[in-house]
Amino acid sequence: MHQNQILERLLVAGVAFLTGLGVGFLLAPEAGRTTRRALADGVRSGAHWVEGHTIAPVAEQVRETSQAVAGRVEPQLGDCDVVDGDELVRDLPGLPHRQ
Repeated sequence: MHQNQILERLLVAGVAFLTGLGVGFLLAPEAGRTTRRALADGVRSGAHWVEGHTIAPVAEQVRETSQAVAGRVEPQLGDCDVVDGDELVRDLPGLPHRQ
C-alpha cells in the first residue's frame, strides 16, 4: 500500500469519526451541559482509577527500592571522601584556573 493510500484512508476514518461524534452530540437525549458534566465525571473517575491502580503502586515500589538502596549505601558513605571539584581543577596542571 502506498503512503498516499494510507493517508487517504486515515483522512476518511478521521472524517467519519468526527461526523459520528457530531451526530451523536446532536442526537444526544441530554442537554449539552449535562453531557459535558457526565463526560467530565467519567474522565475524573478514570483518572482516579489510573492513579489508584498504576501511579500509587509504582510510587510505593520506588519508595521501597530507594529505601533499600539507601540502606546498602549509607554504611559505606563513611569510607568516602568528598571531593571539591573546583579544588581538583586548580590542582591539575595545564588547565586555566577559575577565580
